[in-house]
Amino acid sequence: MTHSRPAQPSGRQRRAARLAGVLLTLCAAACQGGTTGPAITGAAGTPIAPDRLTGLDEAGVTALLGPPDLARSEADIRILQFRATTCVADVYLYPAAEGGRVVTYSEARTTGGGSTDQAGCLGAIAARR
Repeated sequence: MTHSRPAQPSGRQRRAARLAGVLLTLCAAACQGGTTGPAITGAAGTPIAPDRLTGLDEAGVTALLGPPDLARSEADIRILQFRATTCVADVYLYPAAEGGRVVTYSEARTTGGGSTDQAGCLGAIAARR
């Protein structure tokens, strides 16, 4: 009797599984509810609604928020990170049906990792430009 080893997942499959786990964790944390923490507003006091990012490409996001502090790609996903003094925002661009990548999800947190008002954080990031 011969024993065969199960097929090992490819590097791309492992990265996709890891990203799926991260996204599930983030979604679970977002769905828990609770307080949203203090509102953070930009120097001009103008919050930016997160839905203004939805559907933008990378150039559109950069035009609104300025250049990202960190940009990386994971499989087909592009992740842009923006920082203000008191908060951090992550913007996720996924492949679009028409080609390219567009924003489908974004989130914000305090620099310490706590909850914060995403619109206020985005306003603070835009104000630092």
